[in-house]
Amino acid sequence: MPRQRELNSFLWTIRRDPPAYLFGTIHVPYTRVWDFIPDNSKAAFQASARVYFELDLTDPYTISALASCQLLPHGENLQDVLPRELYWRLKRHLDYVKLMMPSWMTPAQRGKGLYADYLFNAIAGNWERKRPVWVMLMVNSLTETDVRSRGVPVLDLYLAQQAEKMRKSTGAVERVEEQCHPLNGLNFSQLPSFINTTLPPHEQVTAQEIDSYFRHELIYKRNERMGKRVMALLRENEDKICFFAFGAGHFLGNNTVIDVLRQAGLEVEHTPAGQTIHRGKNKRERSRGCSQAKRPVYIALHGNPAARSPAPPPEGTSASPAPVTPAAALPAVPSATPTVPPEEEDPALSPHLLLPDSLSQLEEFGRQKKWHKRQNKHQRPRQFNDLWVRIEDR
Repeated sequence: MPRQRELNSFLWTIRRDPPAYLFGTIHVPYTRVWDFIPDNSKAAFQASARVYFELDLTDPYTISALASCQLLPHGENLQDVLPRELYWRLKRHLDYVKLMMPSWMTPAQRGKGLYADYLFNAIAGNWERKRPVWVMLMVNSLTETDVRSRGVPVLDLYLAQQAEKMRKSTGAVERVEEQCHPLNGLNFSQLPSFINTTLPPHEQVTAQEIDSYFRHELIYKRNERMGKRVMALLRENEDKICFFAFGAGHFLGNNTVIDVLRQAGLEVEHTPAGQTIHRGKNKRERSRGCSQAKRPVYIALHGNPAARSPAPPPEGTSASPAPVTPAAALPAVPSATPTVPPEEEDPALSPHLLLPDSLSQLEEFGRQKKWHKRQNKHQRPRQFNDLWVRIEDR
């Protein structure tokens, strides 16, 4: 295991009393990355009273709304909107995947009662009624490597499950429709003939236009909306430690959620691995110092366009004294599951990587279990066409 200070950190602290945290997730099975998440990130999650995700992953409505949003309008069938040759190539490819899936499944998956027919139907069921862009995302997730990881929740879904078990209040900053409709807004006639990641020159312009569309709709506009909703939730929970877990791409690059918060006057600092976190004062201390503390917090949360947060302190140091915080006591990853280092994040993340697990495993897990919500969530930039896998003639 690497030492704590050697780990990459995707944790940011919003300076207030009590503090709030922003945590960047990656949409891969949590077992692949859990051992590489710094202890202070886990401690921040453990200390939080409120946990918010992009979508409410524990609400049955999320699953049903996702299913509805993906469907073609007016009862249309995919065969009605795809060129005949492409439709039959797609059908042959899915027949091939269904045939191969039993050999792709692992003994561990079978031991958990996860079988090939069920899994195929969970991922590809009703595919002929889905819009082409959603079928494209589905096909991209039907590879041997991805199939072998099914049955293990992705990191953000795992955190949602743990938050429920720990009886934390959970919520979301977006609705399914706000993620789904931008994808549906792309007319299929705009799509080049994506059969792999290398396009002929005459299709490069179209591909770039599509990539620009998604970058604007699925990153920049969402970051602005998400940042404003983070601020509203902080105003509603001035006395609670809040933990916001979004795809890491929302915190990297330009026009990020962090930029939105800083432009509104909040102080947001990167929290390196190994740096202790500050839980804030207890209720009694907060009540004694209320008259001094509340006004600055109120000003910060309501925004001051002229304000800018100071540069973050050097890695491994803290801007102010902070008490020692123990690592979060979350369930350990089963030792039988090998862990591998997470892939290096590309600062220019492709928009589809910011969707919760490309929304496919979320749908799969929603079908596996009825959720009961408590009453009270130096490479080239990746292009949209990177989503495609080659559909060979079988």
